[in-house]
Amino acid sequence: MKGLRTGLLFITLALLGFFIGGTIVAYTIERPSGLAGAGTAAFSALLGAVIGLACAVYTIRNATTVQIVRINIVSFLLIIVLIVMLQVKKASAHSAGRNSPSLPEIHQADAPVIRSLGVASPRFEAFPVLYFYHPNLDKAVDEHTPVDSLVFERTELGYQINYAPPWYSPEYIKLDYDLLLHKVITVARDWIELEVNRSTGQTAWVDAYSVFLTYWPQFLLRVNSVAPLDATTNPVRVKPLDHAAEVTTVYSALTPVMVQGEWIKVQLLDDDYQKVAEGWIRWAKEGKWQIRFALLS
Repeated sequence: MKGLRTGLLFITLALLGFFIGGTIVAYTIERPSGLAGAGTAAFSALLGAVIGLACAVYTIRNATTVQIVRINIVSFLLIIVLIVMLQVKKASAHSAGRNSPSLPEIHQADAPVIRSLGVASPRFEAFPVLYFYHPNLDKAVDEHTPVDSLVFERTELGYQINYAPPWYSPEYIKLDYDLLLHKVITVARDWIELEVNRSTGQTAWVDAYSVFLTYWPQFLLRVNSVAPLDATTNPVRVKPLDHAAEVTTVYSALTPVMVQGEWIKVQLLDDDYQKVAEGWIRWAKEGKWQIRFALLS
């Protein structure tokens, strides 16, 4: 009976040790985080457990009870070391995933040509994970397997990114204001194609219901201020017409009020942010940006 208990303990320790070892290997090679990483870690851990079981069976058949007892003692100590190593690997991967990109204030999203339809932001409260796909647009979202994900965490200070793919670089991020914006490239019935790397132009598709979509006219009405790229060729005018008279009032800032086609109505503010006049400027012309804008200041 004692030999049976010793053998069962040996098998248990072998399975546990190789399971933890496989997980450590996964974190060392690929640093599994998010959706794809969970599968990688699980596969590596399972493979380690299978190898451990095979080794345990072979050892039991060829070793004495005394030898197995000694191996159990050593295995127990090694498992403690492996657990510590695994926690270190997890902490390292977790810290890497939390390094959210920090980007400057938007001025022109597609300078100078307008290549996007607007912006989209994740629905943090409803979807704590934003899944990325390479879809077959003829199939429903639930018929697809995500290729990666963006994982959010709710903290006392608001939402933060707990994991992001290494290639992820959004158009604008300021999570203390719940701002995480991506340019929208394509809109389909159930899908939206987002630009997920502002430097390379890389795109990925998301479930249309997992984000808030805002087209450019709507978005411009929510920014803090706008300004013409060239005040000489795009001055503030009294009407939304290229030949309309110019507004000559001196101003310090322009705040958007209304959008009509390629024109945007603005309030002219003085140094104290008081309205001194109003007028119109072009925000677009022939598919090109005519303004820059600031979200918060």
